[in-house]
Amino acid sequence: MAVADLNRNAGNVKQKASAMAVAQVSTSAGVPSGTNFIIPLSSTWNFEKTVNTTDIADAGGTNYTVVDNIVGSWSAELIQQDYATMETFMEDLEDAYIMMVQEVSNVPEADGSVTYILANVKIFGNMAVAGPGGTIPITGTPEAPSADLNILLTSFADPVFQKSLTLVTGTIKAGQPFGFVNIA
Repeated sequence: MAVADLNRNAGNVKQKASAMAVAQVSTSAGVPSGTNFIIPLSSTWNFEKTVNTTDIADAGGTNYTVVDNIVGSWSAELIQQDYATMETFMEDLEDAYIMMVQEVSNVPEADGSVTYILANVKIFGNMAVAGPGGTIPITGTPEAPSADLNILLTSFADPVFQKSLTLVTGTIKAGQPFGFVNIA
């Protein structure tokens, strides 16, 4: 896709996000190594990319902005407070990596396609449980690969998604904390 492909289209304004996400335990390099599991129901989720920079001046007084690093973060507010959800995210996945495929919206784009976010997330065991009706906040750090990471999404195919991921390859570009794939 090129910048020239951008356009204004009210049909692509989303009022609701999708709560559908599938993950697999993975290595720190982003190689899936487990079986699929569905991320429990969440009221919100957030992927964030921050570019940290430093301004440097040369001897002539000209300022240059240099990228120090790119950092990603992921968080979700789980609304399920069952034993399996709490044990999985607080104990079983603490300091583990999961390769995650998150459906962006429960409403297709104007052209009928659906976009998914791909991220290899290191999960932290931080958790708070409150009741009644509270949420369980969970956090993690999407790890940026040093080289382009191509992921065959067939193993993430699940009926919860609007589109079939069978034989689809998604890419997380080198140095980026997450990637995107759009399926017609």
